[in-house]
Amino acid sequence: MNSNQLTAKLLESKGRVPPQAVDIEENILGTILLDPIAPEEAMMYLVSEDFYKPSHRLIFDACKYVYDTSNSCDIILVENRLKDQHMLDSVGGSAYLYGLTNFAVGSSNLEYYARIIKEKAIKREIILSCTNAIKEAYDPTSDHYDILDKVKLRLEDAEHSNTDKEPKTAYEINKEESSIEEQLITGDRLLDEDLFEHGGCRKKHNTLILLETKHGKTVVADYITSGLARHGYKGCIFMLESTKNKSAEKYGSVLSDQHQENIRIVDDEYDMNTIIRTAQKLKKKHGLDFVVIDYLQLVTNTKKERYAQVEESVNTFTREFKKMDVALFMLSQASINGER
Repeated sequence: MNSNQLTAKLLESKGRVPPQAVDIEENILGTILLDPIAPEEAMMYLVSEDFYKPSHRLIFDACKYVYDTSNSCDIILVENRLKDQHMLDSVGGSAYLYGLTNFAVGSSNLEYYARIIKEKAIKREIILSCTNAIKEAYDPTSDHYDILDKVKLRLEDAEHSNTDKEPKTAYEINKEESSIEEQLITGDRLLDEDLFEHGGCRKKHNTLILLETKHGKTVVADYITSGLARHGYKGCIFMLESTKNKSAEKYGSVLSDQHQENIRIVDDEYDMNTIIRTAQKLKKKHGLDFVVIDYLQLVTNTKKERYAQVEESVNTFTREFKKMDVALFMLSQASINGER
């Protein structure tokens, strides 16, 4: 059962109808089948899951397949595709398919109609996400942070699918990023120039320190972070392979007491989401300019394979710490169990 069916079942059980616009779905599909310009524009804004009616999702998928393979959306080819997939009867037969052309509105109105369908789909997703969160919140064994993470991810996915956001030009993106990114200074001119040139040592960006085991990953990170602390930047180091005493010796040992106050060390948390939440709390309470993860292979998450765990951690840390407006340094071994 897909999200549309779940939302419909949920709301109908309460005597309510999910957000939908079936008549506009017919307008869009009829236009795709009739107007040769329409398929490309419709598929730029919509995916099959945006359609509320199951038969409309099947027809849209068939249209997309035909358009991708033949660069047209001829109704006969769409009909044959549905026949090949044994789906023609499920959508109402040939009569329903050909009848959709009676609802065509012309490609000039397609973008407006597509935005309406996307809006309804996003609202259904919000309803389902919040309802699932409420159900989990009543479960005494559930973790409230896990519930918040799930809701946040689903709502972010819904937001990213919003067609109201106009694409930005490369100039606009570069201008926007250059105006909001802050370069952090270590005091080593050559190091600062090299790091900044390659996208590191800037808020919203990450630096991956990749070396073989026992080749000085922590030493490199300590040199960078000590320089940052001397210049007044506040950081948090997640030291995952040492005890507290060893952690304190490794990081910031060359700093004065005054500058050591700028570095906080956490060495008892390994879970990816817990690390992110801890950093968020520190950012809110004390301020935070940079974060160090030492090192990636020791971070745990829901993935089972080691490579998949590291990949998930890198992607998630990159996304979440960018939102927090901090510079991120991730230490990693150059090999995992002999694999590069």
